[in-house]
Amino acid sequence: MKKMRILMSSALLLTCGAAGLWADPVSGTLFLTTFDHGVNGLGTNLDKVTFNFNGTSISYTGLTGLALLPGADGLLFAPNASGNLLVGGQGTPTDGAANEVLERTVNGAAVSTAAAGQGAYNIALNSAGTMLFSSNNGGCGTQCITGFTLSGGNLSGAGVLYTVSNSLAVDTNLDVRGLTFDPLNNTWYYGSAGDTGTGDFGTVAFNNGTHTAVLTPILQGVPAHSVAFDSFTGDIFFNGSQTIAQYHPGTNTVVSTFTGGAGDRIDQVATDGAGHLIGSSNNGDVIFIDYDASHLINGGGNFHNEQFLINNLDDVAPLVNPNATPEPASIFLFGSVLVGIAFKLRKRNA
Repeated sequence: MKKMRILMSSALLLTCGAAGLWADPVSGTLFLTTFDHGVNGLGTNLDKVTFNFNGTSISYTGLTGLALLPGADGLLFAPNASGNLLVGGQGTPTDGAANEVLERTVNGAAVSTAAAGQGAYNIALNSAGTMLFSSNNGGCGTQCITGFTLSGGNLSGAGVLYTVSNSLAVDTNLDVRGLTFDPLNNTWYYGSAGDTGTGDFGTVAFNNGTHTAVLTPILQGVPAHSVAFDSFTGDIFFNGSQTIAQYHPGTNTVVSTFTGGAGDRIDQVATDGAGHLIGSSNNGDVIFIDYDASHLINGGGNFHNEQFLINNLDDVAPLVNPNATPEPASIFLFGSVLVGIAFKLRKRNA
């Protein structure tokens, strides 16, 4: 309980201290990948753009190519002091690129690579920053996940293939496409839908000693291609085709659903922990949603916008680099996240 009070006090001090500097508007650098090996006008597949939401409209400016990688898909910030980018390098069976995860600086310079033993598309970190998991993109049998042990938040060697099974004997779907970790419930979630269509959404129990992963479906026949934990609501977002759905672990239900444009193939979503989301669609569109007032992805009064950014858009990185030196606005974001986590933990321990 003492630790809880300290966490709450620290969060409130951080939040209140910067409250005068922060309003609903948000801006920053969005890192992104494309799946076309540079055939997008920039000649690169790892890029960045500045986004600015002023409370009533959003703009994207200064689209800049950073690097042309053998393949580029999933995108995260490495849990190290450098704040580098980790990139899923694609690979077999659905792409001819190298089967690897790459570490790059935010300027695109090479740092290291780690062999995945199969295609590496979506990537996800545990809360301690000691394990990274990549998932393939179909046709991978019972070994659709690769686990990487990190050292100091850095790639430290080749990954190990995990054998996947399903706890439901009648469900033979082992085709994991996306993973995310929920630190509030200490639970991994997965999605198994293809780029279009439907699949399973559920939990994963990893055993890092035996290198196995057991899937337990929660929802079946849903567009769960990719999954993401949202620290602002404590919910899990899953997405695919034209849909972004918000799943609430406390009630085990989907509490809100957003539907994008007719041509969308929403591949990934990223949040900032303060009620803002950017989703990437393979048709080149970016979807921005401000849900900080409603706490629901399709709540009344939300601001949302969809506009074209770049051909063959694939994934976007989280909107906030947790390892970067915080500016005043970022300090407020961090304080908000701490308040949210502390409140959730306090409710659970009540």
